Amino acid sequence: MMKVAYFGNYQSRDHFPRNDILMMGLRQNGVKVIECRSSAPFRFRWISLLFKFMRYGPFDAMIVGVPGHGDVIIAKLASLLTGTPLVFDVFISLYDTNVFDRELVKENSFIARWFYFLDKISCILPDALLFDTEQHIRYFRKTFGINKDKCHRVLVGTHTSIFRPRKRKTDKWIAYYHGKFIPLQGVPVIVQAARILKESDIEFHLLGDGHDFEKVRRMLEEEPLKKLRIFPRVKYEQLPERAANAGVFLAGPFGKSGKAARVIPNKVYEALSMKLPTIVADTKATREIFSDEDCIFCPRQSPNKLAEKILWAKSHPREAQQKAEHGYRTLMKTITPRIAGKQVKQILEELINA
Repeated sequence: MMKVAYFGNYQSRDHFPRNDILMMGLRQNGVKVIECRSSAPFRFRWISLLFKFMRYGPFDAMIVGVPGHGDVIIAKLASLLTGTPLVFDVFISLYDTNVFDRELVKENSFIARWFYFLDKISCILPDALLFDTEQHIRYFRKTFGINKDKCHRVLVGTHTSIFRPRKRKTDKWIAYYHGKFIPLQGVPVIVQAARILKESDIEFHLLGDGHDFEKVRRMLEEEPLKKLRIFPRVKYEQLPERAANAGVFLAGPFGKSGKAARVIPNKVYEALSMKLPTIVADTKATREIFSDEDCIFCPRQSPNKLAEKILWAKSHPREAQQKAEHGYRTLMKTITPRIAGKQVKQILEELINA
């Protein structure tokens, strides 16, 4: 039986379900996964991680989980000391996220250069890299000069056992969103669409918090919307119960950044796994997997178009549900935890046998 170390200060499924999904998928494919995880302060974390790796080993391979840019260096040391192949699940660019998507630091600042360095070194050191879309692979190859032979697409997917079809428990027609209020997701676009539809009987339920929360709150203070409600974050396992009442799931992403065009958010997979009519961003990334038969496509950064798509879903319930059913079938044959685990296992086998 293959034995793999899942390594680093990676986050739980409440923040990054990706880690849990890949570990589950590997185990479903007969791989023994040992978590070498540490949340100790940074000055102690590398020692803690190295100690756990040596204690629980030997391993056939190791995977640095998300986010793991800061742990790749110590992972490489462990890899060299033991001859263990190293895989990094890149998933995000620190440089792109902080400089261009969230605009937290200036492009030519020292901190921006540091993020660029972390992205590049964390992609140079491993033997193989995992990405969520082909668009992300193209970005990393162009921006950081990464060797294409190291890059592998493994779609995000979702916990299909948690996000499963459920009965609606309300007669209200709800346009629903859950997730982080960050620029990538474009939650203000949803608020603007709700404003356009304020005279309709459609309710908007937004669940979450984050970077753009204050911006959204100010928008609603300036012009309150009686039919838009914001709910605090809940545990990951509780999300399906909230989502089940959706007339349409606003999965996006609706943000303006380049990153928004390169990703397929978790919530797209979550919505389709529940057979919910789903509005998604019309991007090359989303169309890598899904077609007009699966989802309701909408241009990013367009409140008017989003309002139109929401109205279409409400006035065409049969057609919208047919798309959701087809999207569910596409999901189940393309990316479940078991399928993702099989892909990663094959990548690991190639490295082990090289």
